[in-house]
Parts: sequence; C-alpha cells; structure tokens
Amino acid sequence: MEICGVGEPPLLRTAAIPRRFKEGLLAALLGDLPSDAIDRLLETQVVQVVGDPDAGVFRVQGYVREPLLKLLSAEKRKLLHDRAAAYYYEQLCADEPDLDEDALSYEGWYRYEKPAWQETLREWLYHMGEAAQTDKEREKARRQFTRIFLDAFWWWGCYIEFQFCDDLLKDWERARSDDAEWLQDLRQFLDAYPIGWRKAGEGNWLDVEAALFEIKESCGIEADPAELEGHDARHTRGLVDNFTAHSCRYRVHADDAARDRHYERAVRYYREAAELFAKESWELAWTLFETAELHADFGQLEAAREAWRQAVALAIDEADPELIANLHRLRADIRWLADAKADSFDSHGRALLHAYLFQCKTPSHRPDAYTLAFYLEQVERAHERLKTLEGAELADAFARLRAPFLEYVPAAGENTALSGDYLELLGTVLPAAPKPDELLSTRSELSRRIDVLAEDVGDVSGDLEGVDP
Repeated sequence: MEICGVGEPPLLRTAAIPRRFKEGLLAALLGDLPSDAIDRLLETQVVQVVGDPDAGVFRVQGYVREPLLKLLSAEKRKLLHDRAAAYYYEQLCADEPDLDEDALSYEGWYRYEKPAWQETLREWLYHMGEAAQTDKEREKARRQFTRIFLDAFWWWGCYIEFQFCDDLLKDWERARSDDAEWLQDLRQFLDAYPIGWRKAGEGNWLDVEAALFEIKESCGIEADPAELEGHDARHTRGLVDNFTAHSCRYRVHADDAARDRHYERAVRYYREAAELFAKESWELAWTLFETAELHADFGQLEAAREAWRQAVALAIDEADPELIANLHRLRADIRWLADAKADSFDSHGRALLHAYLFQCKTPSHRPDAYTLAFYLEQVERAHERLKTLEGAELADAFARLRAPFLEYVPAAGENTALSGDYLELLGTVLPAAPKPDELLSTRSELSRRIDVLAEDVGDVSGDLEGVDP
C-alpha cells in the first residue's frame, strides 16, 4: 500500500483527513487496512501518538497535514469525510441495541455525561460539516444533530441546567458556520423551556411550540408520522412530539375551553410519540408515564389509571429508578385525587425510597446535582400534602412516609410539627439529603448508609408489580 503518493488508496493522505484517528477509523476510511499500517505510518515520522500510548490515538502532524489534504481531489475529500462522519455517528449510537432487540437500555443514556462520548460527538460534527454539502445532506445532518440535542435535553437538560446542550449549539456553529441560522430555533427552544419540575405556567410555552414547528421543517420530519421512514426520523419526531405536548399541557390557559382544547392536543401529541416509540421500550415507558400524568393533572382519573398500568408494564423491565419513583409518585397523585389520602402517602413513601436509593444505585454509583434535585422534588411534593393534614391524620402520614426506610430514620420524626419549609423533613421524617462534599463521591457517609439500607430492604425494582392505582 502506498504511503503518500498518487496511487489508491494513499494511506498517509487518508490518515490526514481526521484531526486524530484510531485504527478502527482508518479501517473505515480505507475499507482494507493491512495489519502493519499503523507501524508504517509511525515510521514516516510525521504521524505521532496522542496522549496515552495505550489508548491507540494518532494524528498527522499539522505542518504536513494541510499539504497532504491538497493532494486529494475535492470529491475524494468529501467521500472520506462522509465515511468518517458515518463512523463517528455509529460510535455515538453504539450503546443502542438493534431495534429488533428493542430499546436503548437505561444505562446507555449515561453516555451523554461521558467526556469521551462528547469528544466523539465533536469529531462527528467536524466531519459532517465537511461532508454535508447538498440540501439533502444538510437536512440529514440537522436531523441527526437535533436527535442528539433533544435526547440530551430529555435525559438531563429539561430538569436541571446541562451546559452540554448549550455547548452542542456552539460546536455546530464552529463546525458549520455556513449553516448556523437554523440553530436559532433550537436556541429559542432552549431559552424558553423552563427547567425544574414546576413547569405549569413557567417559561414561554408559545415560544417552545413555535420553535418545535420550525425544527420539524428544518429536519425534514414535518410529514405525517406514519409516513416517516428510518429510525433517526421517527425517533427525532417522537421527541419533538413529546415536547410539543409539554407546550400544550403546561401553558397558561385563558379559559376552560382553551384548557380543554390544549389537553386534547397534548393527548394527541403523546399518542403520536407513543406510536413512533413503539419499538423503543424505555422511551415508550416514559411517554406513557407522562401521558398518565397529563390525564391526572386534568382530572381524568380513569384515563390516568389506564396509561399508568401500561407504563408500569414496561418500566418493570427497564431498571430505571427515576421512572419507578415517578410512577409511585403518580400513583400517590391519583390516590390523593380519589380521596384515598392514607394510600397516597404509602405511594409517596415508595417514591421517596426509590429517589433516595437513586443517589448511589445508578450506573455511575454516586449522587450528583440531578439525583439530589430529584430526591428533593419527591420530598417537596409529599410536604405540600402533609401541610393540609393535622392531628392523627398527620401522624399517620408521617408513619407511612417513614415505613419504607425501616429504622434508618429516627422515630422522633413522627412527632415533628410542620413549620412550612419542606427541608424540615430531611433528617427527621426522611433521610438527610447528600451534603455538598458527598456529591460525585462514590465513597462517603451517604453511600455507606444507602448500601446498608439497600441490603436491608432487598431488591425493590419490582415493587410496582401487582399494584393498582
């Protein structure tokens, strides 16, 4: 194989296409890579090891890279960049199983928090920027990018601040300064969408919906969902539909007629999303949970119960403690609305247990800003209902909240008088939240407490089985 001459395939000139490369990428670019190719490249003295030698990352030195690229025709450069972009996009989705084997596992979603995955994303952006030149190619690139952006936003950014989402937009602007105007829609969506769990009446839901309509058009996914082909198109449209449902259910409604109209619209968008996620069980479980929550928020309890049962049937196999906690909490909402207050606090207690274990029983095995916010949300939701009780009812509710934690919360907490701040429950009725120095730590007083509690309560992942709302 020729190293750098005019023959085909030119090894060194091909190696100059990526900013850095591993053997797998080089093989994807050339199609046929001799076993000694890396050794031969290193012998040229213009290819160097990047970082840890054991990582197997290399690059062509800058002073010779540009001249080598000029030896390639524009058509050849485009072809190689296209192959590199396809290789990196496959790497970005590598944690996803084939659709025939069903959904992306819950643990796979943690890739969005990994620096190595984020670096892979930036290399994909670079090559995609060089390869996407026609209108159709740009539309495909936008769709793939929007899928990654909305996945990351759904995973983390719609709940707490996630700098990665903003960085994504900046990365696109750097890679595709010639095609950055459409990003204003994603920027508007990001700016208008309120983080946290209290979304009703917050943010600017009209701007959210307007941005999502433009995003559908930019990505070529505005057609009837039944006509969309390909996993990327269907998945991305499913995400857009979910967030459009949010814009309908959470906005301020002028009157009862507007409220009813937007409720029906939200139901329709969630139904579309569920159909698009039919082969992705984790996404479908969350969509059905949100559908059930919508019905409960609008007082449609029978519809809420039916969607809740469907979500539970999927969630039991997903090993997602956040989803399980939310389903327990939603059952608490449904029971509360049905005036079954005692039963409601039983479910709040289960939600709190899962949210507490969530601190250290995730694939990353340490609490972070997200798990902390989620635990505090469950505490605050329970506290709001406790404030409406007094006397024996309040004492009974305290006991039911504490029950899942066995003796790991002081019994004196049952007699706590409520003063108005939900944080008063921590360390009294309920376990204390992580301290600042315990965040991101896999070994702490908190992790030891949770390990002991988890051992004592046993496997609780299936505690929704046989439960009815």
